[in-house]
Amino acid sequence: MMQRKRLKPCKTCGTKPVLEHWASGGPMYAVRCNNPDRPDSCDEAFYFSKCRNPDEAIRKWNEYQENGGTQS
Repeated sequence: MMQRKRLKPCKTCGTKPVLEHWASGGPMYAVRCNNPDRPDSCDEAFYFSKCRNPDEAIRKWNEYQENGGTQS
């Protein structure tokens, strides 16, 4: 089994994120800031990272943390 990439902390508040999983017409994954008092700006990265593959969700979260979600 391939080891997953490490999640970068939330650039807005510095909190450790979590990988979430749910079913919506198939498996869905996204990374969310785990700060219960997080500002709305923390959720932008959650929506950016949403996809059907956990490794892709982690990659997208980390990309957002590095450069605000712009394509490199």
